[in-house]
Amino acid sequence: VSTQSTWAFKWQYYDPSRPPQWHDYEISGSDVVEEAYQSWAADPAIDVRSVKSGRFNYMVDFNQMQQTNVDHPAHTVRRIRRAKVSDGSLAMDEAHTIQRTVSLQRLKAAQERQLSGDTGASSP
Repeated sequence: VSTQSTWAFKWQYYDPSRPPQWHDYEISGSDVVEEAYQSWAADPAIDVRSVKSGRFNYMVDFNQMQQTNVDHPAHTVRRIRRAKVSDGSLAMDEAHTIQRTVSLQRLKAAQERQLSGDTGASSP
Protein backbone atom coordinates (compact mmCIF):
# COMPACT_ATOMS: atom_id res chain seq x y z
CA VAL A 1 0.00 0.00 0.00
CA SER A 2 1.45 3.35 -1.04
CA THR A 3 1.44 6.26 1.39
CA GLN A 4 2.10 8.77 -1.37
CA SER A 5 -0.61 11.39 -1.86
CA THR A 6 -2.53 11.13 -5.11
CA TRP A 7 -4.21 14.51 -4.94
CA ALA A 8 -3.91 16.41 -8.17
CA PHE A 9 -4.77 19.71 -6.49
CA LYS A 10 -3.04 22.32 -4.41
CA TRP A 11 -4.44 25.11 -2.28
CA GLN A 12 -3.61 28.76 -2.76
CA TYR A 13 -4.49 32.02 -1.06
CA TYR A 14 -4.75 35.45 -2.64
CA ASP A 15 -2.55 38.21 -1.26
CA PRO A 16 -3.67 41.63 -2.47
CA SER A 17 -0.31 43.19 -1.57
CA ARG A 18 1.98 44.51 -4.28
CA PRO A 19 1.97 42.77 -6.63
CA PRO A 20 -1.41 41.12 -6.03
CA GLN A 21 -1.06 37.40 -6.68
CA TRP A 22 -1.97 33.85 -5.69
CA HIS A 23 0.47 32.03 -3.38
CA ASP A 24 0.73 28.29 -2.77
CA TYR A 25 0.08 27.06 0.73
CA GLU A 26 2.98 25.21 2.31
CA ILE A 27 2.63 21.50 1.61
CA SER A 28 1.44 20.62 5.12
CA GLY A 29 -1.08 23.48 5.08
CA SER A 30 -2.39 22.44 1.68
CA ASP A 31 -2.86 18.88 2.97
CA VAL A 32 -4.79 20.11 6.03
CA VAL A 33 -7.07 22.30 3.90
CA GLU A 34 -7.57 19.49 1.37
CA GLU A 35 -8.65 17.17 4.17
CA ALA A 36 -11.10 19.81 5.46
CA TYR A 37 -12.34 20.31 1.89
CA GLN A 38 -12.96 16.56 1.49
CA SER A 39 -14.86 16.60 4.79
CA TRP A 40 -16.94 19.55 3.54
CA ALA A 41 -17.57 17.82 0.20
CA ALA A 42 -18.93 14.81 2.09
CA ASP A 43 -21.11 17.01 4.37
CA PRO A 44 -21.63 20.49 2.85
CA ALA A 45 -24.24 21.37 5.50
CA ILE A 46 -21.31 22.43 7.68
CA ASP A 47 -19.77 25.05 5.43
CA VAL A 48 -17.09 26.46 7.76
CA ARG A 49 -14.20 24.36 9.00
CA SER A 50 -11.56 25.15 11.60
CA VAL A 51 -8.05 24.60 10.26
CA LYS A 52 -4.66 24.95 11.92
CA SER A 53 -1.87 25.68 9.50
CA GLY A 54 1.56 26.61 10.72
CA ARG A 55 1.26 28.90 13.72
CA PHE A 56 -2.18 30.27 12.86
CA ASN A 57 -5.74 29.01 13.17
CA TYR A 58 -8.20 29.74 10.40
CA MET A 59 -11.90 29.47 9.80
CA VAL A 60 -12.21 28.24 6.23
CA ASP A 61 -15.51 28.84 4.45
CA PHE A 62 -15.71 26.63 1.38
CA ASN A 63 -18.97 28.18 0.15
CA GLN A 64 -17.33 31.61 0.06
CA MET A 65 -13.88 30.14 -0.70
CA GLN A 66 -12.18 32.30 1.90
CA GLN A 67 -10.14 31.91 5.05
CA THR A 68 -10.24 34.09 8.15
CA ASN A 69 -7.19 34.19 10.41
CA VAL A 70 -8.76 33.94 13.87
CA ASP A 71 -5.43 34.43 15.70
CA HIS A 72 -4.28 37.65 14.04
CA PRO A 73 -5.68 40.83 15.67
CA ALA A 74 -6.91 42.06 12.25
CA HIS A 75 -8.72 38.74 11.54
CA THR A 76 -7.35 38.87 8.02
CA VAL A 77 -9.73 37.46 5.40
CA ARG A 78 -8.26 36.11 2.17
CA ARG A 79 -9.69 34.38 -0.85
CA ILE A 80 -8.61 30.80 -1.37
CA ARG A 81 -8.77 28.41 -4.28
CA ARG A 82 -8.21 24.77 -5.07
CA ALA A 83 -5.97 24.73 -8.13
CA LYS A 84 -5.39 21.77 -10.40
CA VAL A 85 -1.71 20.87 -10.59
CA SER A 86 -0.34 21.15 -14.15
CA ASP A 87 -1.92 18.55 -16.46
CA GLY A 88 -3.80 16.79 -13.66
CA SER A 89 -0.86 14.67 -12.59
CA LEU A 90 1.27 15.65 -9.66
CA ALA A 91 4.27 17.40 -11.06
CA MET A 92 6.49 17.24 -8.01
CA ASP A 93 10.14 16.48 -7.66
CA GLU A 94 11.23 13.66 -5.37
CA ALA A 95 11.94 15.93 -2.38
CA HIS A 96 8.49 17.51 -2.63
CA THR A 97 6.87 14.06 -2.77
CA ILE A 98 8.80 12.88 0.29
CA GLN A 99 7.91 16.04 2.21
CA ARG A 100 4.21 15.62 1.38
CA THR A 101 4.27 11.94 2.41
CA VAL A 102 5.91 12.76 5.76
CA SER A 103 3.39 15.56 6.31
CA LEU A 104 0.47 13.20 5.67
CA GLN A 105 1.95 10.57 8.00
CA ARG A 106 2.35 13.13 10.80
CA LEU A 107 -1.19 14.40 10.27
CA LYS A 108 -2.59 10.86 10.39
CA ALA A 109 -0.59 10.03 13.55
CA ALA A 110 -1.82 13.22 15.26
CA GLN A 111 -5.42 12.38 14.37
CA GLU A 112 -5.02 8.84 15.68
CA ARG A 113 -3.58 10.17 18.96
CA GLN A 114 -6.46 12.61 19.25
CA LEU A 115 -9.03 9.86 18.67
CA SER A 116 -7.38 7.61 21.26
CA GLY A 117 -7.06 10.44 23.78
CA ASP A 118 -3.26 10.16 23.76
CA THR A 119 -1.57 13.57 24.08
CA GLY A 120 1.76 12.22 22.89
CA ALA A 121 3.39 12.78 26.27
CA SER A 122 5.18 9.80 27.76
CA SER A 123 4.39 8.74 31.31
CA PRO A 124 7.15 8.54 33.96
